[in-house]
Amino acid sequence: MLTREAVREWLINFQHTEVMKRYEDLEHGDRFRELFTDYMYPSYENRAAYESRNEMFRWVAAAQKSGKLDRLLGAAQFFVRRYLDILKGEKDLSKYLNNVVETYDLAVKIDECMIDFLHERARSMADLNRESYRLAYENCSTWEQRILQIESLVESGEYAKSIIEKGGLVDFVIERIPQIPLMSRNRFVRALNEAIKMIKAAYRTFKASREHLDYIRDTIRAREIAYVESMLGPMPENAKLAGDTSGNEKDKS
Repeated sequence: MLTREAVREWLINFQHTEVMKRYEDLEHGDRFRELFTDYMYPSYENRAAYESRNEMFRWVAAAQKSGKLDRLLGAAQFFVRRYLDILKGEKDLSKYLNNVVETYDLAVKIDECMIDFLHERARSMADLNRESYRLAYENCSTWEQRILQIESLVESGEYAKSIIEKGGLVDFVIERIPQIPLMSRNRFVRALNEAIKMIKAAYRTFKASREHLDYIRDTIRAREIAYVESMLGPMPENAKLAGDTSGNEKDKS
């Protein structure tokens, strides 16, 4: 009998492999593949850092609302206070953080359901395969949920693109904000360092690919829709994404 953790490890690694296969031939996508591999869709081995970053986004979103960010940072605010003060003027930041948290929670909810589904049925690793994954996927998620995930991915990219186009202080903050020396056991500081690494990597990926961002956005949207269709069947007519251009991977130059 497989342990639940063994099933979880298989699921995470299977999802990681599926994402990498979907984008292995993405033109102008080398840096995006690195971003997906290292930060957005990590393997089981790197999952802890991924979870830590997402919990940090949750803490920051909550602390921003309650005005308790200073308390969370403690002495570490000495290193990042001036950068965070600049970011307070970024009006879309709260919306972006809430979007990240909500999408992460949905992904965790679906994954936990899929793990339970597979754990109840699999007797050995041989029972874990693409078909069992498809059945779990079908049982544990809906088109509405999957569209929400795709839209969130696209919106995050559009937010990064808007920051790059504006430049100025926010660009300065992202490029210059330092990681905080690990001189304490502050869980928030450790998570913040992971998040800073990811934000810098993502921002620099978008910045280096600025001439191709519209093509990459449309291609990602189209391929994600196609993948969900391979699992759940054709997208219902009433479930179209806003701005959907699926099936039309634009000029790749």
